[in-house]
Amino acid sequence: MNWWIILSVWLLTLGFGVCREIECIPSERETLMKLKHHLTDPSNRISSWNNNNANCCHWRGVVCNNVTAHVLELHLNTSQPDINDYIYYDYMFDQEAYEKAYEAYLRSQIGGEINPCLADMKHLNYLDLSGNNFEGIQNLSLLQNLGLFSNSFSSSIPNGLYSLRHLKFLNLQRNNLNGSISNALGNLTSLVRLDLSNNQLEGKLPTSLGNLIDEIGVFKNIVRLDFSNNSIGGSLPRLFGNPFESLKSLSKLSYLEIRDNHFEGVVKEDDLSNLTKYKSILGLVTNIDLSNNNLSGGIPREITYLDGLIYLNLSNNQLTGQIPPSVGNMRSLESMDISKNQLSGEIPPTIANLSFLNELDVSYNHLKGQIPTGTQIQSFEASYFVGNFLCGPPLTVNCSSNKQISGVKRIRTEDDGHEVNWFFVSMTLGFVVGFCVVVTPLFIYKSWRYVYFCFLDGMWYKMQSYW
Repeated sequence: MNWWIILSVWLLTLGFGVCREIECIPSERETLMKLKHHLTDPSNRISSWNNNNANCCHWRGVVCNNVTAHVLELHLNTSQPDINDYIYYDYMFDQEAYEKAYEAYLRSQIGGEINPCLADMKHLNYLDLSGNNFEGIQNLSLLQNLGLFSNSFSSSIPNGLYSLRHLKFLNLQRNNLNGSISNALGNLTSLVRLDLSNNQLEGKLPTSLGNLIDEIGVFKNIVRLDFSNNSIGGSLPRLFGNPFESLKSLSKLSYLEIRDNHFEGVVKEDDLSNLTKYKSILGLVTNIDLSNNNLSGGIPREITYLDGLIYLNLSNNQLTGQIPPSVGNMRSLESMDISKNQLSGEIPPTIANLSFLNELDVSYNHLKGQIPTGTQIQSFEASYFVGNFLCGPPLTVNCSSNKQISGVKRIRTEDDGHEVNWFFVSMTLGFVVGFCVVVTPLFIYKSWRYVYFCFLDGMWYKMQSYW
């Protein structure tokens, strides 16, 4: 029976241990109070941070370790209103309600400077300050997750970020960051996800990012790279490098997005020749978005060897040549956008082999011939094929006729490449002409003005008689 007694005592001890309330570390509570003192909190979201509530593990936005009681996470983010919540029936936008929600969001933002004392919280590994007005960042040695989405940084990337060597997730999108990206970013060798999109960064990618050549091997864990919607420039072939030896280290990269920048240069097949050699490694890449840059040259057939690719966007560049016939080998491809380029020739019939393809946009190129017949291709929107010399479904142009133009060719502008809408142009011209025909004689002939105003007076008296 002794072993039953021992087991019962052990279970009771375990139960008390599990149910025991965690008390936060006094020094960390003091640090949080100092942090609060330097913050503005118009919506009182951190009002629970006070001396009357001694256990900081119960404070709003604070997460402690269940065993050591150290503060591990701080959630001080402010959620922005989602514009999609104010769109009804896919076309009605309640602008007034959205503006009120956005004004309420601005009033609820936490702001101020981050007190240097936060660096004393050595066990903090998650810090989310998204959607606020914070400035600066401190040296938090063990921090792994840092969310600074949509803050008010109005200068270059804070230098304090470059010392966070344990950082895995860094989100700096939608700030006002400017200047170039420092080589010191290469210190963050543990990064898994890096998002610097929607800022005002410029210059070239730093060599510490490796131009995706030798040096990028330090980012062995990187899964997602997003530099989209900045003003970063440079030559894309240098970015991808030749040869691709370093890409043997990028075994986890699955998402690369650098759209809406100023990358330029001619894309040559030789620059991507080693993709064949490493396609077993790069097969994990699922998303590539190089849209809205200044790339020229042809689409390298080597890119079609990425048989794990799901999303490919090369739109709004200056690519020329033909679509590689080997595009039919991209068995996992679901979406491909190569619109607004200068591609020529026919759409390869092999593209009909892509059974998972649910979006194909080749509009506004110089393509010709019949659209390949495939079960899903004929069900795509006709707008995906206009601005070429194509025929056949889903277009209404019959291939047996002499009509080969599928829509009005665009007039490409230097900055956006949008097509001219002739319907609105004709309406505007019609209004101007009609206005001139009616109004001009009134200015020229006094007798016309007299008759016109007499007519208006007569109409006015008739309308009054019905009131």
